[in-house]
Amino acid sequence: MSTKNQNHDTAPEKKDLTVLSAEEIAEYSEKAEALARQEGVSKVHPVVQIDPETLSRHVCYLKEPNYSTKIRVMDKATTLGVYTAADEMREACLIRTASDPITYGDNPECDRYKMGVTDYALTMVTRLQNQFKKK
Repeated sequence: MSTKNQNHDTAPEKKDLTVLSAEEIAEYSEKAEALARQEGVSKVHPVVQIDPETLSRHVCYLKEPNYSTKIRVMDKATTLGVYTAADEMREACLIRTASDPITYGDNPECDRYKMGVTDYALTMVTRLQNQFKKK
């Protein structure tokens, strides 16, 4: 008969904090849905960035652009470049009251997070361009 505790043999699983958990994704998605209702828009996009050193989460919420913003951004993408257009999209769609200030602040430490949000906004601009391309 063994006196070994069977529960003692298995160590608890450690969470990988370098990626978002299913619970975190659900939490950010729920907040985005609530913000969409509050803002009166069809969709709000949660942009979550993880600090590689502290593993803290920095969240920015972008609302789906309205028609005039889409036109203006597409125009800028063709005349000034997609990154200028994406940064304008970031500014126009940002929900400051719900977003982490490091994702939109003016301090140099904010730049990498603003670039991350701009990179996400770039996918929004690219999606718009592809949606309206002639086939």
